[in-house]
Amino acid sequence: MMAKARMRVVDDLGRGAGEEMERAQRRRRGVIVGTLFVLGTITGAYGGWTMAETDFDLSQPWSPTICLILAGIYLAAMLFGSIALSKQMDEVERQVHYKAAGVAGGTYAVVYPTWFLLWKGGFVPEPIHWALFILFWVALAASTLYYRFR
Repeated sequence: MMAKARMRVVDDLGRGAGEEMERAQRRRRGVIVGTLFVLGTITGAYGGWTMAETDFDLSQPWSPTICLILAGIYLAAMLFGSIALSKQMDEVERQVHYKAAGVAGGTYAVVYPTWFLLWKGGFVPEPIHWALFILFWVALAASTLYYRFR
């Protein structure tokens, strides 16, 4: 009798508890990603709006106060977002992100020094910093998709 009661309790807990935990984890991940998306959209929209006012002349300075605020938002989002998301992922997903970060970092580590040295030698124009930044994120996204769905 006691064994049947234990089995029923485990069976009752096992049927819906894992699915509910997965839904809760998916909701938490959605809140984190959504918050980071909103922060990125706000800072990106401000940057685009400011650059549009100067006809996309990157040599024009921005307000130091705004730059400090935007840098603070970026650093906080990267730090706290990374910590919060790492708590929501399992070992397999963590390995995918480690590999993707390695590919993106390797891409940057190959492209930037090569471009810098060729620029110093007078072969190419000065490295475009925003292009290198975008290259890193594109490499990160592409390698994440590759390792996740291969």
